[in-house]
Parts: sequence; structure tokens; C-alpha cells
Amino acid sequence: GGVAHVSQGDPERMALGEWCMTQRKTEKLGRLRADRKTRLLEIGFDFDRQEVAWNQRLEELRLVAEGNGGVAHVSLKDIERPELGAWCDTQRTVEKRGHLRPDRKARLIKIGFDFERQEAAWNQRHNTANGSNATTSREPRVVAGVVRSPPPRVGVGV
Repeated sequence: GGVAHVSQGDPERMALGEWCMTQRKTEKLGRLRADRKTRLLEIGFDFDRQEVAWNQRLEELRLVAEGNGGVAHVSLKDIERPELGAWCDTQRTVEKRGHLRPDRKARLIKIGFDFERQEAAWNQRHNTANGSNATTSREPRVVAGVVRSPPPRVGVGV
């Protein structure tokens, strides 16, 4: 509700959008009176739209994890949630470059986000190709009390 999410580009509310932008700018510069800031916060005014958008994506991902056994993963190829998949990919990239804020990283980890998802997927596929779900060892292994020889190597001639 309120004016929390008014876009400056909304033709019907252009003046209100410009006013909102002025309030954000004034607050960012530290010039917004405390009483006005309080009143704006009371109606749900967003001073930092990027933070609000990030939090909304995090909540969306949390719901995915909740319905997915605690796994917070959405692929770029997810046709149901392409924007969320792109957001997840961005979080991995930002973290890999060392630019993800520690508080955001902690919140992502808390909901089960895997920053190394691609590495884990590669290892899982490698293990499957090698005939093993738990190890890439060439040693015999015991499965359900039976000694199993390792599978032949993939791509290696006899």
C-alpha cells in the first residue's frame, strides 16, 4: 500500500513518483527530517529499492527451498522462474568475485543456497559416469554386504 512502490515512470502518478525519488535522495544525503522519515516508514516507504528487491528474491528462493527439501537452487534454465534463476546466478558471480556482502551471504547460506552448485553438479555427474554415487575410488567397495569391483573406466579402451 501507500506510496512505497510508486514508479517515477508511471504516467498516472508521475508527480508522486518524482516526489518519492526526491525523498529517497534527500534521505540518502542525510537531509530528510527525522519526523518525515518516521512518517514515511510508517506507510511502508522504501528508501532503498535495491535492498527491497533483493529481500523479495531471497524470500522467493526461501519458499523454493522450503518446498524442495531445503535445497535453495533455481537454474538459469528454470522455465517457471527465469528471473529467480538469473538472480541466483548473479549471487554466485558476485560472491565468486568477493563482492557479496557478508550479511547477504549468511542469509543465503541459512536457507540452503549452494554457491558451488555447478561444481557439485559436475562431481555428481562424474560419479554417475564412473558408476559410483559416493566415491571415485578404483578400489572394490562393499554395497549391501557384497564386494563390488569398480566399474570399467569411461572412455578407456580395453
